[in-house]
Amino acid sequence: MINSGDTIALRLAYTYASLNTYWLSCTTTSCGYSTCPGTLITSSEWTSCSANMRFLIRAMNKMDGQPINSGDTVSIVSIAYGSEYRLRCDTSTSYKCRVISNAVDGTPLQYGDIVALKYPFGGRMRWLYYDSSYYYARDCSANTKSYCARHRYPMINSGDTIALRLAYTYASLNTYWLSCTTTSCGYSTCPGTLITSSEWTSCSANMRFLIRAMNKMDGQPINSGDTVSIVSISYGSEYRLRCGASTTYKCRVTS
Repeated sequence: MINSGDTIALRLAYTYASLNTYWLSCTTTSCGYSTCPGTLITSSEWTSCSANMRFLIRAMNKMDGQPINSGDTVSIVSIAYGSEYRLRCDTSTSYKCRVISNAVDGTPLQYGDIVALKYPFGGRMRWLYYDSSYYYARDCSANTKSYCARHRYPMINSGDTIALRLAYTYASLNTYWLSCTTTSCGYSTCPGTLITSSEWTSCSANMRFLIRAMNKMDGQPINSGDTVSIVSISYGSEYRLRCGASTTYKCRVTS
């Protein structure tokens, strides 16, 4: 039985002759196959095989250790590159499957993606950024979003309720969530890891927002690169997240 959080390897189902030693192997540019003499990844023979052939499998809305069922939505995490790198494919026949850490602009967000929120009036390099207990619009590499990123909830559509958690989840930091008032944005803690959990009933409404994409109706999927508005649930539909290009201006919700 496979549980969420297990280490797995994916072998070709077509096992004629030597093909039973062909396993999925992924880098940041493409996925191909590599050979390994072992038929089970728990065998001693696998100690000599590439880490690019080993992955963690995590199921949406399940804790590590819970069984994965047929039909569950899962994320395939690279062991070789680390927890931020997940298997991504595309319907384009020219796009090679690979492991990447950032959402690809113009494509739908997928479960487990790391995304960043760019401030549209501050130029290419202004992103929502956490510093000394407050959030600002600060410089951040457009190609390396993880320093300014927040984890998202799976399958985001325009009009969804969201919460934004620190991507840096060392120790207790995985309980730090964006929390905004009309004077500043900082962080608050909440014991839940999903905003749909019962634990969130005790958490501040300042940590919950509506996300709406420009030129999209509620219910339509939001793609990486879309321009969005972050609406405060606590203060009402007229209050939206606003940041400033000034490094001293604290992000806040204003009407």
